[in-house]
Amino acid sequence: MDVAKLTSNLKTALIAQGIAFALSLMTSFIVPKLLGITEFGYWQLFLLYSSYVGFFHFGINDGVYLIHGGETREELDNGSIKSQFVLGIAGQSTIAVLIAAYCLLVVPDLDRVFVLIACCIFLIINNAAGFLGFVFQAINETKVFSHSLMLEKCSFLVELVFLVVLQVDVFQLYILGYVLSRFVALGYCLFKARTILSGDFIGIRLALTELFTSIKVGIKLTLSNVASMLIIGFGRFLIEGTWGIDSFGEVSFALSIVNFFIVFMSQLSMVLFPALRQSSKEELEKAFGILANLLNVLLPISFIAYYPICYLLSIWLPQYTQSFIYLAILLPLCIYNTKMDIQGTTYSKVLREEKLLLRTNIISVVSAILLGIIAAVFLRSIEAVVISMLLAVQFRAVFLETHFATKCKCNRSLQTISLLVISYLFIAIALVFGTITGIPLVLVLLAFYYVVNRKSLAEVFAWIKERIATK
Repeated sequence: MDVAKLTSNLKTALIAQGIAFALSLMTSFIVPKLLGITEFGYWQLFLLYSSYVGFFHFGINDGVYLIHGGETREELDNGSIKSQFVLGIAGQSTIAVLIAAYCLLVVPDLDRVFVLIACCIFLIINNAAGFLGFVFQAINETKVFSHSLMLEKCSFLVELVFLVVLQVDVFQLYILGYVLSRFVALGYCLFKARTILSGDFIGIRLALTELFTSIKVGIKLTLSNVASMLIIGFGRFLIEGTWGIDSFGEVSFALSIVNFFIVFMSQLSMVLFPALRQSSKEELEKAFGILANLLNVLLPISFIAYYPICYLLSIWLPQYTQSFIYLAILLPLCIYNTKMDIQGTTYSKVLREEKLLLRTNIISVVSAILLGIIAAVFLRSIEAVVISMLLAVQFRAVFLETHFATKCKCNRSLQTISLLVISYLFIAIALVFGTITGIPLVLVLLAFYYVVNRKSLAEVFAWIKERIATK
């Protein structure tokens, strides 16, 4: 494993996500101040719908990523890549046009029609940029992918600042800005991939064969990703359909607070894949132990942030005080989602266990759907719906962590059990106690956790000390 290149790629990815972090702060804390609950709800509805447009490449992007992972730019078959890119975008454009026509004819709510049409346009742009982004990641040019993200986030940040300064309270303009920023990323990716896309078209029959091969390889991972998103997404659809756009906006606001951290951490997963793909069995086992220790030691610290966040938001956005209840449940969800991205998903791809990942995600999403329906229909409780999301996310993270810990000969059962215990104790403390009593109790809870896991804590400090010494 090339540690120097991994470190360089990680630094670039972290800079990109630093920009994304600043953008997320604005979209999470300033945009809802301007839009109001209903308008913010439609903005969040667009973000929810647009997060599923990746399904419509039907595994092409993931297939190219898995098939060509570990190759260099010189080793790529440019003709095959170009042909799959052209055919894939043509097919997805056709699907987008059909969906848009259906929405115009059938959907009565004009605001919802706008959201859906914008998603159709976003589908084409996003999946084209995503295809090229996966190619860059596969050939370990993650810096190029990170730079495209920087451009995308910076362009949207500029647009957002402009809208905020003018105090624009029309959600449609925010959506247009979001779509335009993704188009900027696509333009950059097309420029950086110009030598790859300059290859000769290989002919329709061979191109279709290559395309269906990529679909066959990648569809399991694509379905896994969609199922993964539906674990949280179905609950949000359920809340919007049962309690309306305002309640959906309140839950989405709480999710937006934790989501930028989840997205930030997922960049580590992106950088790790090509590095781990080139690693030996011994290096994979060692890396898993290090990752498990780092995540289990560092992630619970986020519990301390709950009360300060709630206090500041109660001053800035008092209309969203109901969201603080959901945030208490979503913080543990954030921890387990992060563990899943970095450990479960990454090692599933590296060890080519996409079938296991798909089965795990399907079981999790079915559980989330059943529990969510019970919570919405019988319990009539939004809090119960959010807890159903947490349970499903925890199941898949714990299951895959245990599976790969066994394969990597790395026993982490004490960490797993103790983290589950303090997660639910934190939720209980946050929902029952106010700031004055809650903060000391959370600190005691974390102290107990670190005493129980003192061996892992010592290993983390030793690893950090070793990293510093080698520089």
